Amino acid sequence: DPRDLSEEAVVRSQPPAFKDHTRKFSIWGLIRDNIGQDLTRVTLPIILNEPVTMLQKCCEAMANYELLEKAVKEEDPCLRMAYVMAFNTVQYHSIPDRTLKPFNPLLGETYEYVCKCFKYLSEQVSHHPPITASHAYGRGYEYWTHTEMKSKFWGKSLEFTPLGKAYFIIGDQHYMTTRPSTIANNIIIGTLYLDLG
Repeated sequence: DPRDLSEEAVVRSQPPAFKDHTRKFSIWGLIRDNIGQDLTRVTLPIILNEPVTMLQKCCEAMANYELLEKAVKEEDPCLRMAYVMAFNTVQYHSIPDRTLKPFNPLLGETYEYVCKCFKYLSEQVSHHPPITASHAYGRGYEYWTHTEMKSKFWGKSLEFTPLGKAYFIIGDQHYMTTRPSTIANNIIIGTLYLDLG
């Protein structure tokens, strides 16, 4: 059965390359060079990107797969829903430390992660606007989602509102969740920080 989970899966022991903090970047230079341009079509410098693609970033939610395994074993439907919501929320714990944008994958690009506990697959289904669809399953649960965002520029901040939903099947229970909005503050002056709405 292709859906069997492999016990021989090898897990990467080292993260991807980290950002070079010695390299400097001027947001003012970028704004000056692109006055009058459609900012959705402006190519941003690579220094503003995290060394992962959106396909990989979406997979990071599966780091907490144990919550879904606990939900599978839980008899009480209220506690099962609490585990699902905890899984949906805890993936944002690293937001304050990760202010860089992941790379936008090419249309049709895929990413697969297989380990002994779950299988995960994501694909870039739209390049502009960027939308990633992903699917994962493990012992007794299935999870799929798509990322689609609406963004607003507020002068000193950018607001990203997720339009995509996350879906879960655990036993005969189906769950649908939404994600919080993210606001990037001090994008021009000051220290950049993120807030979740």
